[in-house]
Amino acid sequence: MREKIDLEAKWKSLTITDNFIFSAAMHKFPDLCRRLIEEILQIKIIEIFDPDREKSIQSRRDSKGIRLDVYAEDHGKRRMFDLEMQTSEEKDLPERLRYYQGLIDQNRLEKGKSYRELWDSYIIFICAFDFCGYGDYVYSFSDRCDTHPEYVLKTRARKFLINTKGTHGEVSPNLKEFIDYVERRVVSGKFSREIDEAVQDVKMEKEARLEFMNLEMEILDREYLARREGRVEGIAEGRAEEKEFTAMNLLEMNMTLEQVYRATKLPMDRIIELANQLKN
Repeated sequence: MREKIDLEAKWKSLTITDNFIFSAAMHKFPDLCRRLIEEILQIKIIEIFDPDREKSIQSRRDSKGIRLDVYAEDHGKRRMFDLEMQTSEEKDLPERLRYYQGLIDQNRLEKGKSYRELWDSYIIFICAFDFCGYGDYVYSFSDRCDTHPEYVLKTRARKFLINTKGTHGEVSPNLKEFIDYVERRVVSGKFSREIDEAVQDVKMEKEARLEFMNLEMEILDREYLARREGRVEGIAEGRAEEKEFTAMNLLEMNMTLEQVYRATKLPMDRIIELANQLKN
């Protein structure tokens, strides 16, 4: 009973900075997702394809796979967008941006097609830290020539870091509202109110709550068994063989890749490998 009460409290305390809540809200409210992308990039989007929640991409069975929080496409203008909620500062963020870019392009370009048919791509990381250290709200990156910085190589691939710790820079009022909401849960206007309502709507959804609770209960059960059998390390530090055994069982129960990841903490690329093995 104590564990269930704790899980209820944990569910109630979740905010937009939790990947589960952020991806669920953007998936359930695609128009809000579209408007957020518009505010960040300062572009106009007529309509985006149904935002894909926790999309997994892997180029080969033996290569590292990725899981995207929110992936969306603008078919009219041939543009694709990846939004990631990043709360922990990892030193490999630049390398992650590079790897994500390559796999997203590879996933979108069909075999035999010309490179000219690549869509414009935008990778957006919403960071609860200032990775670059200059205090800007938004950092944008493009390909410039080292010797002639006025020349931009038109790869049509852009990368953006949204800094919720930012203090200056030119951003739209709506984007500033969003940044303040992510950083301090402040509802200061119409746009942030709609974001907050979307978050609360997801948290009121019975299916989302059950999905979260079942996943967390699975983690608690595994930790209990680990303690009972005298394994001090528990599931998070447990042997790889035990984690993979658990992962296979969860996949056979038709749990999503994200659910398996949360329960086992196995690398996402290994979970994808196990899922492929199960299919074959």
